[in-house]
Order: sequence, then structure tokens, then C-alpha cells
Amino acid sequence: MKAMNSSLVLLVGAVLSCVGCASLQSVSMTNIPRGAERSRPIQARENNVAFLGIHFDNDFADGVPDDLRRQCPNGKVTGVYAKYETKWYVLVEDRTVTAKAYCVPAEATQTPAAAPTITPALPPPPALPPPPAAPAANLTVKRTGGSS
Repeated sequence: MKAMNSSLVLLVGAVLSCVGCASLQSVSMTNIPRGAERSRPIQARENNVAFLGIHFDNDFADGVPDDLRRQCPNGKVTGVYAKYETKWYVLVEDRTVTAKAYCVPAEATQTPAAAPTITPALPPPPALPPPPAAPAANLTVKRTGGSS
């Protein structure tokens, strides 16, 4: 009887340890580079585990961007896919931030200067004729009234 009780406790413990819940909190993505520029994938991950889901800080993932940059010292980090997820295992919560990206070499990030475009010059608009000259007027001023 005692062996059966301990087996039952072990069975219940094993079942409860397998019970969990996962949820995806957010996903974000930047522009993905073209073909050959995707040859060097990089990844960074941070997680935080807490009993009863009581976390004492939210800065556990602050090092993820720096970790990506360290993996790509002479290039550009692009095509970043970031994911924040939580998992509950009975009384314990595990928060994870995962970032996957591509390291594009520096020479590939410099785009060649665009060739100057030559637009045909438009002919100047036709010149307007000068306005007709006003006739010269001989004006005489006459005074009326008053003393002179």
C-alpha cells in the first residue's frame, strides 16, 4: 500500500511537471536582406525565470541588441526577427526574448552611387513682345480760382 501511494505521488508529480502553457507576446521584423546578403545568420537569446511569475525586473533582455552587434563587429545587423514569449510550468514562469538577424558585410551595405540622370534641356519659353509705349502726353495744369 505504501509503495502504491509513493508511485501515485510520483505519477502525479510527473504529470504536473509536464503541464504548461506557452504564449507568444509579440513578434517584430525589419527588412530582410536580399539573397547573398543572408549568408551569415546571427542569433541572441535571453530568458528570465520566476517563481509564481513574480519578476523583480524587466531589463533581462536589454543585452540582446548588444549581443547581436558583437556577433557582427564589421558589418550591419539587418533583417531582425524578434520574439517575446512566456511559458508557465505549474508555478514557474519563464520569459524568453529571442532575436534572429543577418550580418551583412560592410562592403555590401554601401550602395553604389546612382549614375546621374541627364534630362534634356527644355527650350526657353518664347519671349514676350515689349508692351506698347504709352503716348507722351503734354499736360498743362490750369489753376482756377484763388489769387495769383
